[in-house]
Amino acid sequence: MSKNMINLDEAVREWAWKEYAATATAKQRRLLNKQLQKKNEKYIDLQIDWSSVRFIDETKWMGEANANGILESAIKLEGRQMETGRIDPPEPTTSILFETKFVNNTNDPQKYTMRTEKTTRSSISTSIEKGLTKGFEMGVKLMTPCEVFEASAGFRREVTLCNSEGETFEEELMWGVESEIQVKENEVVEASLVVNERKQTGKFVVKTKISGMVYVTFTNIKDNNSFLKSTSHDISEVVREYIDKEKKRDRDLPFVKISGDVVSVETVGECKFRYGVSQQVKVNKRSITLEEKAANNRDGAS
Repeated sequence: MSKNMINLDEAVREWAWKEYAATATAKQRRLLNKQLQKKNEKYIDLQIDWSSVRFIDETKWMGEANANGILESAIKLEGRQMETGRIDPPEPTTSILFETKFVNNTNDPQKYTMRTEKTTRSSISTSIEKGLTKGFEMGVKLMTPCEVFEASAGFRREVTLCNSEGETFEEELMWGVESEIQVKENEVVEASLVVNERKQTGKFVVKTKISGMVYVTFTNIKDNNSFLKSTSHDISEVVREYIDKEKKRDRDLPFVKISGDVVSVETVGECKFRYGVSQQVKVNKRSITLEEKAANNRDGAS
């Protein structure tokens, strides 16, 4: 486990095995000794019941104070760093989703219809600096920032962070157009559907408040998982004991706080957003070339 992560599952398991050893009957202790002697063979299974533990996640996007002490937006547009330290606004990122060409090889104006539907993918890529896990998964709920959610980029209001190594969430966004294109006589019109994309980054802190009782059940694997014993404890006491033990191992967890019977864990990370914000139909007109006119005449003749 990374020094910057606290594994709540590990904390409960360490406490539970200690509790088992301290309160086991002679028969239960013999079974534990067998498991300790034969490290490649399990005799006792441990199951954690989290149903009485409450998890409340609160997201804060971290802004920075400008020269006037005013908190600026925590979500930054990706731009170019200038020598003055100023961030140059980024150039728009565009993607062409559809292109078509209308050729009018007649001496009369014509009308054509451009109709299409295309999809793009909006993405959120996360990286985690420190925080909370339960076993191999995090299970921390992150609220997307208002300016991203309100951009109608296809993102849900919240996503659940699972992988402490970072992950990418994708959503599909549909774009459609139905436009009437006027093409004069002996003219070529080239039309395209273009989507303007935005790239932004932001640093977040999710404070998870944890409280309640955690229950643990031990079963005998060799006897069809028959019941051995159960125990329970306040999660704040379990975590407090775990933190004290980690300090003796020269591992500090400053992002974990305990106040009364509530444990608070700060998960800190960064998000990179990429999403479409608007669409355009771009139209270019020009006169038909002799080669195009000849080609259209051949196609008409065939």
